[in-house]
Amino acid sequence: MLSLQNFTRREISTTKFILILFVVLIHCSFQTEWSINVLCSETIEFLNYIYRISVPCFFIISGYLYFHNIDRLSLRKYINKSKRRIRTLIIPYLLWNSVFLGYLLLKSLLVANSHDTIFPYGNNHFYNILFILKGFWAFEGEYPYAFAFWFVRNLIIFCALSPLAYFIIKHKFVFFSFMLFIIVCNIQCYGFSYFVLGAFLKYHPIYPRCDIKPSIIINMGLFSWLLFAILAYSLSSDRNGLEYCETIVALFFLLNLSRVITTIIKVTTIDFCSSSTFAIYALHQFFASPIKKVLRLIFDLEQFWSAIGAYFICFIILVIGSVFLWRLLYIISPKSVIIFSGDRR
Repeated sequence: MLSLQNFTRREISTTKFILILFVVLIHCSFQTEWSINVLCSETIEFLNYIYRISVPCFFIISGYLYFHNIDRLSLRKYINKSKRRIRTLIIPYLLWNSVFLGYLLLKSLLVANSHDTIFPYGNNHFYNILFILKGFWAFEGEYPYAFAFWFVRNLIIFCALSPLAYFIIKHKFVFFSFMLFIIVCNIQCYGFSYFVLGAFLKYHPIYPRCDIKPSIIINMGLFSWLLFAILAYSLSSDRNGLEYCETIVALFFLLNLSRVITTIIKVTTIDFCSSSTFAIYALHQFFASPIKKVLRLIFDLEQFWSAIGAYFICFIILVIGSVFLWRLLYIISPKSVIIFSGDRR
């Protein structure tokens, strides 16, 4: 069945943990920053085509979870959902961006030539304040101070637009017309179409005509995922339709894989990993750039295996370091960690 209703909370949480690992791997990519082996650069670029489904999958899961206990989106349910999102999305978003803003302010005082980064208008305090406030939405390009939290920023907007999403997915004709228009016109929705897709899969699950063995689903899903990734990498052009296909098959492959994982690994281990998802998401962005600079000094990046080694070592350090720091902070101040995580435990 092509619906998230067929999977337990633990299986979905396990999938989210795998997806956040993909996000970290993308942020370990260094081919645009360092002079490295050409073959290594192309290898990492191809891997990123595989990992790129991570954020769209998160939006699909978010759309499903937003609507999973709603048969009809009334005004009262919308208000209740919005109140909960203040605690789970808005407060963490503001707090983490404030932490990064504090880091930039400290850097502007201590590091030469960095003052203009946060105070570009000199002594014009009014415009400097407006610039600082704007950074909570977009500081560098389209990213806020805490760059990984662009996902949370967009998700806040999508939750606010949930009545529109509900209108789109109520009728299949409207939904398929919307998706066809998005794909054919190659319109950038910043993830909203995936949020809508997640909601659609909640209300309109697709049932296969016959039972399919989980092993067959996993093998077919992996093959299809890699096939779409190879096609997208080969075309190297606008590939909106391919990205949707790749994302859907990858998501259900990972969900079925997570189902298998939860049967062979201890529940305590699964829950520990799942509870670390937000920690890795929030904290790895602090260390990504400094760690890559250190690895650049250690590894010969002109050598293929040396560069690949640096890539995966960076990934391991970011994941383990983020989890360790998060657990340490929880020991020191559990209430603060709960607030910063949006009450995720």
